[in-house]
Amino acid sequence: MRPRAREEDIALLVPSRGTTGVRRGAVHPFSAMNVTWRRPEEGALGDFPAGITTLAVSPLAGNAGEVTLMLLRQGCTALLMDDFDPGRVLATVEAERITSVYLLSEHLRQLVAHPDIGRTDLSSLRYVPYGNSPVPADTVRRAIEVFGPVLTQNYLSCEIRAISLLRQEDHLAAVSGRPELLRSVGRVLPEVEIQVRGPGDEPLPQGRCGEIWLRAPHMMSGYWREPAQTARVLRGGWLHSGDRGRLDGEGYLYLTGRA
Repeated sequence: MRPRAREEDIALLVPSRGTTGVRRGAVHPFSAMNVTWRRPEEGALGDFPAGITTLAVSPLAGNAGEVTLMLLRQGCTALLMDDFDPGRVLATVEAERITSVYLLSEHLRQLVAHPDIGRTDLSSLRYVPYGNSPVPADTVRRAIEVFGPVLTQNYLSCEIRAISLLRQEDHLAAVSGRPELLRSVGRVLPEVEIQVRGPGDEPLPQGRCGEIWLRAPHMMSGYWREPAQTARVLRGGWLHSGDRGRLDGEGYLYLTGRA
């Protein structure tokens, strides 16, 4: 079929989690999706051949749905689970030779703590992104032990679907002498601009904590039917994320809380 959608048409309406305020819907046009889905930083994600199978263990309205769509576009197969059950997830990965599974942070914690983790064949996994909230460093170390060098951590929001990435090689470096990296959300992606600003909106020097301001071609166009709130967070082409953090000398971003 010939596509009828235009670049400026709405592709996604992403609901915020609403943990620090009213739940809202962030509007993303097709032009933003074209940037978000072109992700060479994530290694072989865009090169998976047909025959690869991904397992969706959380609602498709969230991040798992986008990972599933990206892989379906490559000709891969998707298996869907109604509810997350760690024992059933492990058994399915082994039985179906699952290659990819997106995990919420709590799901990752439950999996590595499950008694079946040490006696399940997880060798088919090649790509295991996780995120949505901080994960204790001990949990990530254990995940690297059991899953191997396949983990990536994503920092994103409903307003910008891809901000930074803690890559597979960063995870390996963390367990090989750089444990501080496990407290980071990785380096900002090439298409994302970032500034850390103080209470007077002044840019702060490297290492100082402040509010994270972001600008990217794949930002939301605004909140659904909420022009006042859109104007509050989108100012001068920058998104006021509401997150606090700092950047180190190598460009790694560390989140410290909410503004």
